[in-house]
Amino acid sequence: CIRDRSGQLINTINLPDGSIVVGQQRTQHGWQYLCRIDSHLINYTFSATRTSEVKLDLAGESYKTAAWSPCGRYVAVGSIGTTLSVWDTKTGELVMQGSMSWDNEEEFINPPTLSVKGWSKTGNEIICIAEVMMTSNVIVWGFKTKNILAVIQ
Repeated sequence: CIRDRSGQLINTINLPDGSIVVGQQRTQHGWQYLCRIDSHLINYTFSATRTSEVKLDLAGESYKTAAWSPCGRYVAVGSIGTTLSVWDTKTGELVMQGSMSWDNEEEFINPPTLSVKGWSKTGNEIICIAEVMMTSNVIVWGFKTKNILAVIQ
């Protein structure tokens, strides 16, 4: 259900059966949802007057968290493993993908998870948490440079 700021119902949308919501964001005009359906990621945009869906290219099954850029055009997605993926929500194109490696990656009983926590206000940095066993590291990725800018242990 989509409600306006006063709480009045303005639209109702049913997501496909089997959808798993990876992330959601309120926008100026409604909501964006990123859903995993089988091995596909689909970005749904809902407002009082419009509904759209964009299938994201090269999706997989291990995506767990999502955060949209301040402009709402890009969505960064974290996964099981250490890969960060960023898509253009208008075209579905993968615009950035990067990962980091751990020295002892083969020894993990449970694989690391990269959780996307948000974007900087400028949209130039993506903040993530890499959770490995019982430790967590903050990872700051440069969106424009497509590189890791900082790892805070």
